[in-house]
Amino acid sequence: MKKIIIHCGMPKTGSSALQVQLAQSHDTLLKHGYDYLQTGDFKQAKEGRITSGNGAGLARAYLPPEHPASLAPRRAELTEKFHRLIAGTEHHVIRSSEFFSATPRPLLGELCAALADLGEVQLVFFVREQLNALGSTYIQQVKRHMLTQFPDEYFADWDGSKSPMMGYNAYFRP
Repeated sequence: MKKIIIHCGMPKTGSSALQVQLAQSHDTLLKHGYDYLQTGDFKQAKEGRITSGNGAGLARAYLPPEHPASLAPRRAELTEKFHRLIAGTEHHVIRSSEFFSATPRPLLGELCAALADLGEVQLVFFVREQLNALGSTYIQQVKRHMLTQFPDEYFADWDGSKSPMMGYNAYFRP
């Protein structure tokens, strides 16, 4: 039975480094029966550049319509495209994107159901201890968004909306 591994990398857990390694090891992975499909930003990852992974388009299709990166109107189209790609390889398949970690649990269930006829779907989550993740989020805001607040001010104002990844435990509640 074919395995369909979907890496749902939470932000700040090394997903980009993993995606680069998977892309750069594509030929070796094929020899061992795994296909890190050459879609999305595969070429950039193979060059060692940071990307959203080879599953970004599919993952974005399963984000809720109100999410700023959502491709929900293209969900059926992108699911069918991915379905054909999986069916077209004799290997187990690896798909990766941080956007999968932002997908609500019911929509991840829909994705798994849509692919279940092709093999065993496995969702793999990488998570980071919450205090380290919050600190890393602050540093990212300083670096990329020119945040000028001191850390104590940033953390005092934190209300959960600044870092939605902090709610990852919702995936593990019954």
